[in-house]
Amino acid sequence: MKQWIQRRGAEALVVLSFDSGHLHAIVARKAASGNPGGPFVALTFSVSLETGDPEVLGQELRQQLEAAGIRERGCVVSLPPEWVFTRLTALPDLSEEDRQSFLELDAERGFPFSVDELIISRCPFSIGGQAYALQLAVSRSRVERLDTLLRKARLDPLSFSVGGLAWNEGAAQHTGGSIRLWMQAENIVLLVDTGSGIAGLRCLGAEARSDEEKSRWQPAMLAREIRVTLGQLPPLLRAEVKLFSALGPEADARALAEQLTPLLASAGLTPESKGKTPGCWAVTDAAMACAVAVQYWAPGAHRIEFLPPRISAWQRLTARYSARKLAYVGAAVGGVAAIVLLAIGIQEYQLHSLSTSWSEISTRVRELEETEQNIRKFRPWYDNSVQTLRILRRLTEAFPEDSSVTAKTLEIHDPGVVTCSGTARDQAALLKVLDALRASRDVTEVQVDQLRGKSPLQFSFNFHWEVSTQP
Repeated sequence: MKQWIQRRGAEALVVLSFDSGHLHAIVARKAASGNPGGPFVALTFSVSLETGDPEVLGQELRQQLEAAGIRERGCVVSLPPEWVFTRLTALPDLSEEDRQSFLELDAERGFPFSVDELIISRCPFSIGGQAYALQLAVSRSRVERLDTLLRKARLDPLSFSVGGLAWNEGAAQHTGGSIRLWMQAENIVLLVDTGSGIAGLRCLGAEARSDEEKSRWQPAMLAREIRVTLGQLPPLLRAEVKLFSALGPEADARALAEQLTPLLASAGLTPESKGKTPGCWAVTDAAMACAVAVQYWAPGAHRIEFLPPRISAWQRLTARYSARKLAYVGAAVGGVAAIVLLAIGIQEYQLHSLSTSWSEISTRVRELEETEQNIRKFRPWYDNSVQTLRILRRLTEAFPEDSSVTAKTLEIHDPGVVTCSGTARDQAALLKVLDALRASRDVTEVQVDQLRGKSPLQFSFNFHWEVSTQP
């Protein structure tokens, strides 16, 4: 109810946009449907936005907003796309509660950080009867630090999202599955839109830029990255993606679309035709940032949101001042003491009972021990080794001691199939681990299943363990 009142009352919002380490501000008005109606003000600071004191940054931000004539307090923020981690998950046929648990477990296994260190937003969609969810995560510490900075500037943060994602979800001009290239000052962001929802996001940095003055980007490089991205999609989603477009300043977007058209024809991609120019969406940086405000004002649930949770003043008050708090603590201490005494009494009784039982069965136990010794004596081929521990030992010896390669999950299946996934500092460190495993006489058929990212590099590989009866 409170959020609904805030949305109804926020007729004008300050939109703050992060792009390549720079911060811009503009005022978006609800009556204008989020279209920018004022200047896109570039903000400068005396210290780094990433590492500077939030108190100092907040004061400088407040001064610059007032100098620009911006008096509004409510604000929404367009986060840099390079902050976002993504993971596409195919959802089994489960109840809603079990599905949420499944996504939480998949996020724990798939992201390079603990879910407690992340703020996760999920975009569910369905293709051909199969349900999917794109999980998008940003660092909790980064967002909470930004939230603190804005509050020091006497602003009220209402939404944290990503401008390009918000624009894509709210454009209401979906023409089916498409690849969209969002052109920024230093990066190109690759969005995969299935028509039913966003299925992927990749940030292509300096490697996609061109050294030539006439062209800011390398079309051949971008075409290759698009084909790589399509190859990583499940076949059902890949079949839906048939279009592409460039989003950005009209001249740059048109030029990039014209260069990519012949390069992507072999991949079965054709330019989108909804824009003024085929394959080109003329969208300014200001309009892209204001898409976050449009998303905030839109009715219904907002699918992409990274606003950190807040504890209400009433919750803080009741947690700090409780009339019977001390009484509850005393009762709890007394209860714990009683439980400890009861546990000691039960333990003594159990020890006495076990001693009595042992005296009754000790003769039979000795007979069984003698039988076991005879088995070992006359059956030298008896397997006394523990294969699982041997596998763990071989993996431990193969992994470096400097933590440049770490394992997150290990699965051992019969007969001797081992799957390991984790993170590595770079590909060279991972190759050393794989070479060490291949050198072991107990390990065969070492294969890499998946590589994602660069630093950290997320990996998954498997191998066969030669089952041996020897210890």
